[in-house]
Amino acid sequence: MKILNFLLALSLVATAWSQPLTLAEAQRQALEHSHSLKRQESKVRQAGFRVDEAYSGGRPQLSFKAGTSYLTPTVSFASLPITESGNYNVGLHLDQAIHTFGRLKWGALAAELAQDASALETEKEKQDVLETVTQTYLDLIFSKRAVEVAKLQVQTRGTHLEDSKLRLKAGTIPPFEVLSFETALAQAQQRLILSSKQEELAKTRLLLMLGRQPREELEVETVADLETFEQTAQEAVQRALAERPGLMALRKAVEAAESKVNFEKSQNNPTLGFRTSYVRQNTTAFQPNQMWVAGIQLNVPLYDGGATEAKTNQASEELVQLQETLAEAEQNVTLQVESLHLDLMTGLEQLEVAKTALVQADEHLRLAGLRYKAGVSTNLELLQAETSQAEARLAVHQSSYNVLKSYYAWRRATGLSLDATPPEPDVVGAEESSF
Repeated sequence: MKILNFLLALSLVATAWSQPLTLAEAQRQALEHSHSLKRQESKVRQAGFRVDEAYSGGRPQLSFKAGTSYLTPTVSFASLPITESGNYNVGLHLDQAIHTFGRLKWGALAAELAQDASALETEKEKQDVLETVTQTYLDLIFSKRAVEVAKLQVQTRGTHLEDSKLRLKAGTIPPFEVLSFETALAQAQQRLILSSKQEELAKTRLLLMLGRQPREELEVETVADLETFEQTAQEAVQRALAERPGLMALRKAVEAAESKVNFEKSQNNPTLGFRTSYVRQNTTAFQPNQMWVAGIQLNVPLYDGGATEAKTNQASEELVQLQETLAEAEQNVTLQVESLHLDLMTGLEQLEVAKTALVQADEHLRLAGLRYKAGVSTNLELLQAETSQAEARLAVHQSSYNVLKSYYAWRRATGLSLDATPPEPDVVGAEESSF
């Protein structure tokens, strides 16, 4: 029974493995195996430990101290020992801050804001991974389409070559036409080799991102072709500035830097705390064998040599640098969104032109084929028509590919999730295509 269950489970796994990889599954696996994302998640946990460290200043501090010393000669007065030659001291000490005058508040706030910034950086890294795997996935789809076009051209020209050889034997065409078809076939085979190389490289990149080994078998599903797009650039820029994780992380970093400035300033403030100790030691004339001490301590810094001022100035300059980095990032994001919006709109226009050109190329090839069979045109016209048709077909795939890449890059730039979900109906109309 156990063997049967194992074989059943194995067959289910094999069936699932043989199914074409979807974009959503590729994204999930890429996130699962991303080293950069795991590294960033570790930074978030590290920032959380810094928060714990910041709050530790307001918690009780318990310590144990012990020591021994040897002193000679022994000091005594009227037979009462002042110091013994052998001395020991064992104590348990408890310290509790009562008021830190801003140290705990600003230190903890700076650490918490830094943790928030790190969490937003993690979201940014996640979107970076999603964009990279999405673009790689599209690269593989396009390279597969290019291979299909190249194979079709090789097959067509191989058929023409065989037909021309038969015609040469029949004496209906001159020998140079056969040579022309042989040259055309060699060129098509060369393009197929180059296209196959690009496909293998794209597949290897995707496999490595998924945590798998190169040269594994991999089939991918097609992606819906983007047909229309209605989002304005102004709306996209506003959303990007408000919701893009990288900008939000920088804003949190600026707030953290402001808190760091206040924290450094607070180092010149007093501290008020409670301290209690229980000590056991050797008995002398002035100290008993054991004692318990409790008291309130007020510490007022008077002069630290300028250390606090220097650290405050350093923190202030770090704040200025972050503020300028944020302002520059907002400018870059605005330019990026505007550029991607223009690329997307231009790409859609180019896609429509490419589709029209493909219809014309198909008709031209049909007529050229009929003319060649009727003997009223040369093989040169047929070869040119076939080349034009193949280039037009590839141009449609290339345009669809460019539009999809621009669309996903635009989603990434505007702060939208790159998870493989259906496009929003009020923004994008999409329909299945051969791409």
